[in-house]
Amino acid sequence: MPREVSEKEKDILAEDTEFARRFYFDPDNPARDYHGFEVSVVFSGKDINNSLHRPEVCLVAQGWQFVGQRHMKLEGVMPDGSDLPVKELVCVRPRIGEDKKPVMNGKGEPMYDKRIQFYTYFGRDKVVSDHYQRTWEDIKDRIVGGFDQQWAYATFSTAVTSAYAEQGNWNSLIASRDEDQTREALSDFIQQLLPLILDQQS
Repeated sequence: MPREVSEKEKDILAEDTEFARRFYFDPDNPARDYHGFEVSVVFSGKDINNSLHRPEVCLVAQGWQFVGQRHMKLEGVMPDGSDLPVKELVCVRPRIGEDKKPVMNGKGEPMYDKRIQFYTYFGRDKVVSDHYQRTWEDIKDRIVGGFDQQWAYATFSTAVTSAYAEQGNWNSLIASRDEDQTREALSDFIQQLLPLILDQQS
């Protein structure tokens, strides 16, 4: 299912930046809106400094707070069986209602969303999970190799639904996912999706 890129995001990116965002879900899953996966892919334009950026900047602007972040490798998820380097962000955000006030649960406590996001950068022959490493590789290619490659920046995210169960806002008949189960589900999904993304990139 296609998802719109916000005008605020479009304003940040250079005009020749190409991007797409989709939401993938299992239609037979009663918790599909929460157990689904959001994917964004951004292709850099000529002005790479304004085409690609660290998602931490955008997420903070959107109200997300980081409760955990690290560089890691998803073992064996690449189409050739190799590992995928990613940066993991575990983040939370208060739920705000249409009246601009915090949404409260049955105990009178403010509610929040929680999710895990992986991001990485795909180059011509390299995949890196660090913004500064990607910048260095780009500079090296321009100076030593004499070429300007197009990078693809991909993010994959999904909700940690055990947070809703802990807040008393989850159907007890539907299984929720804790952080480790969320990582595993997101990794499995990425392994299924990557052959399609990399094929389109090439």
